[in-house]
Amino acid sequence: MALDRNQVLRVGLDPDVVEAHRRKVRTRIRAGRGVTFEILEVGGRKNGIVLDLSSGDGEQLVALGRAGLKAGRLCTFVPAAGAASRYLKLFQELAAALETGELLSRPVVDCLEEIRRLGDLGDLPFEVELPASQADGELIRWALEVREKVASLPKGLVPATLEGKTFFELKLREHGALNPFGPLCLVVGEGVEGAFRQCFARAGGFEGCPDSVSFLVQGSQLSTLRFDGEGVPVIGEDGGYVPVVGGHGELIHLFPQVAALGGHRSILVYNIDNVIGDSGPVVEEFTRFYGFHHRWLELLDRVREACGERRVSSGLARQLRAGCREVGVELLALPDGEAGEEDSWGDGALLLEEIQERFFHTDWVALAKEGEDRWELLLRLWSRPLSVLGVVPNNGRDVGGIPAVIELGGARVKICLEMPHASARDQKEIFRNPRRATHFNPAFVLHELVPDRPARERTDPRFWMLTRKPYAGRDVYYHETVLYEAIGNSLTNNLLFVEISRRLFRPHKVFTDCRGRSLGSYGFCCE
Repeated sequence: MALDRNQVLRVGLDPDVVEAHRRKVRTRIRAGRGVTFEILEVGGRKNGIVLDLSSGDGEQLVALGRAGLKAGRLCTFVPAAGAASRYLKLFQELAAALETGELLSRPVVDCLEEIRRLGDLGDLPFEVELPASQADGELIRWALEVREKVASLPKGLVPATLEGKTFFELKLREHGALNPFGPLCLVVGEGVEGAFRQCFARAGGFEGCPDSVSFLVQGSQLSTLRFDGEGVPVIGEDGGYVPVVGGHGELIHLFPQVAALGGHRSILVYNIDNVIGDSGPVVEEFTRFYGFHHRWLELLDRVREACGERRVSSGLARQLRAGCREVGVELLALPDGEAGEEDSWGDGALLLEEIQERFFHTDWVALAKEGEDRWELLLRLWSRPLSVLGVVPNNGRDVGGIPAVIELGGARVKICLEMPHASARDQKEIFRNPRRATHFNPAFVLHELVPDRPARERTDPRFWMLTRKPYAGRDVYYHETVLYEAIGNSLTNNLLFVEISRRLFRPHKVFTDCRGRSLGSYGFCCE
């Protein structure tokens, strides 16, 4: 069945893009497998793929970070379009079980037993009258009221503390402490921007609450279509095609809008449900992390200028080598003597090639284009955006994106690899083994905007997933991309992985993660 271009246009999508998605999805469905990449090496501190900032001058990095923040060079970018369905799965399952009309059915009994195992329901953040007893009817009444009150909300507007503060309100406070001089961009779903604005207005009296919040919508322009098992577009109840959000990777198309806000150079991307507080240790660690990013942005600017002039000064060479040495990466020896800042240093191209290879882990030989001379290649490589991905040590229970090196078209590519892109064997032997997957991606990223770079150059079309999910009682398929692969790969970015502590990583995937949590317990300064 051919794609109806008019139907595609009717739901606000690009027919050429959707047709490319359809072909890829249909090919993978027929092959019976998704997209996988061969893992050549797992990233960690021992092989230098994960860098350790503790060996450098922490005070200097904090000072650099503060200066960059005060200059307004950073924008906070928070994806918040997700629903609370997974977060409130227990309540959704109970409601679905009750729809059968059998109050003592096994699914209903199982859900009620799980609620009883929760213990003191007053320790949960829902502002709903507590059950008067442990009787089935009282527990069902409470659970259905929780579901009715919060299940239809986006996750960002769900209560997360005993004081009733939402994830969005907590993020406002964090932003006021971490990045007080930069804007906050919140990515919301279609139809809910008004609810977020109302929440922001209510939060206006918070200490440190930013004056400027921009709302960007992850709408139809960042969506794709659902397909059936034959790769045919799914038809909805209205007789038209059924769009679905194409994953967080599509958010790169919003970066030009973020850059248009003006003044800032980079974005901090972290999730709405990552609650880290605004304590002094959190602020200091983040500022050091940003200071490292800020320093390398300044070095990149000078290197890009040097590539255009086809010469590297001795002063720049020394600074590049010192910056690499601070995180354990030794480079070429510098010449003896105190050469002046403007003096040309040796074979500058060789130094820049080595930094690309040993620091950014760029397979620059494989990426060279036919007929491209040495300095043209270097300028192209060094002009890529700088991405610094924070990673946390794996605690043995983390399963998700990891720093890795994969094979792609004959090149070695460093990437924040998601589990669905690994073979079944690698999922078992690497992703689920904390001795091999020593670090985990908590979605805490600093990324250079580079506003004039088109979306097609910001990532690679081979980084996509074949996603299968239930819809209207059957399995459907669609094309999905992941943001941390899109901006976390060495094909299109100057990519670094930096170890951060779990002070910067407190995710909330299910409602019990908020049990007993108050503002003070998260490290927030009390009102």
